[in-house]
Amino acid sequence: MGQRYPDPDVTDRRSGYQFFYHSHRHGVQEHGHVHIFYHATASGQRRYLGREKTPWKRTAPTHLFAIGLDNRGLPVSLFCVNHWVTDGHWIDSQTTQSIVKRLKIHSADSDFSESAEWITGFTVMYLPVIEKLLKERDLLITRQTGSLSETLKDQSLEVLCAIEINWLKDVRKLETESARRNGSKSAPPPIRVA
Repeated sequence: MGQRYPDPDVTDRRSGYQFFYHSHRHGVQEHGHVHIFYHATASGQRRYLGREKTPWKRTAPTHLFAIGLDNRGLPVSLFCVNHWVTDGHWIDSQTTQSIVKRLKIHSADSDFSESAEWITGFTVMYLPVIEKLLKERDLLITRQTGSLSETLKDQSLEVLCAIEINWLKDVRKLETESARRNGSKSAPPPIRVA
C-alpha cells in the first residue's frame, strides 16, 4: 500500500496549504508522489484552521494536484486524483487554478521547511502545466456518462489525468534562457506547455 511521510501531514496554518509524501517503493518509474491540498470551503474560499491556542478539528482538505517522483527524488509527472481518493470539496478547475497560483507553503517545523520551499518553487515553475492538467481533469469529468456525483464516487476512476515531465531538461532550459537574458533581475519564465 505504501507509506505516508510525514504523518501527520505538513500543514501551513496561516496559508491553509498542506502536503505529504506517499511512497510506493515498488514503482517502476514512480517511487512515490507528493499530494498537495488546500483547506477551503465548497466555494474554494479559505477555511481557517483556528487560532494556535484553539484546538483544530481536522476536516478533509481539498486535493489540488500531485507530483510524481522517481527513485532519485526527481519529479516525473503531475496528476489529479478523483474525489473519492482524498475527500474534501470538489472545486472546479478555474477556482482550483486561482488557489494554485497563490500557493506558498511555510513550515513551522524546520525538518520540512526546505520541502515546503521546494514545492512552492516547483508550483511556480510548472504553473502553466498544472493549469493544463486541471483543465484536462474537468474535461474528463464532463465526458463521463453519469452525473457529477456518480463520477466523483466511481472507484474505477482513480487517477483522472496525468502529464509526464522532465524536470532536469526543464531546469536546463530555464538556465539557458536565464543566461541569455544576461543577468536580468527578472524572474525566470515558467515552463511553456507544448
